[in-house]
Amino acid sequence: MQLQFPLKLALNRKPAFDNYFNERNRLAVDAMQGLTQDEAPGFLYLWGETGTGKSHLLMALCELHAGESFYLPLAESESLSPEILKGLEQFRLVCIDDIDNICGEQSWEESLFHLYNRIREKNGYLVVSATSAPRGVNLGLEDLKSRLMWGAVYQLQSLEDEEKAALLMQLAAERGMQLHTDAAAYLIKRCARDTGYLVESIEQLDRYSLARQRKLTIPLLSEWLQHNQAL
Repeated sequence: MQLQFPLKLALNRKPAFDNYFNERNRLAVDAMQGLTQDEAPGFLYLWGETGTGKSHLLMALCELHAGESFYLPLAESESLSPEILKGLEQFRLVCIDDIDNICGEQSWEESLFHLYNRIREKNGYLVVSATSAPRGVNLGLEDLKSRLMWGAVYQLQSLEDEEKAALLMQLAAERGMQLHTDAAAYLIKRCARDTGYLVESIEQLDRYSLARQRKLTIPLLSEWLQHNQAL
């Protein structure tokens, strides 16, 4: 029997500060929201392991300053050229995500170094993210590494399992579904523990449960997991 997946409008959940789910990173969130105030530093460095919400926060910040900001995901650096950094100082705020991806790339490192200096000269704001603290980033250009340590540095903490379960239940509720605590815990124990993957799982489960007209019970979650493993 071929499953028929119903059409459904995508839930518009733009990254925003008010839907960032991790109170233990409140200091970093507050610093980002106050970044463009006169007393705030012009440079901010976020770091933390995958799934701590670095991209979410950078995009939320750019959304807050829409029209005067630029978001650049260096996870896509292989399809980009360092030339893209030229002229970005014209934006009041520049957010550069995943700088780890250009470590060892001389042209990228030099271009980022010069961009930093141009933004500083124009009294602009620069926010970057990485998976390591500034001293631990494997950059070949020492001058760039030193620049990364000039501003405020915040380490993002991961969600605990109970917090991940609460997040999954909240995301399910936003989609009109009910995910009980035991089902959320079951999902966390059997899926990749990365928060981004868990969030994506709720989107997939939404379609899967609709196609079968069934609730998000543990038997359905088990069936969905087996279905994914078979693909």
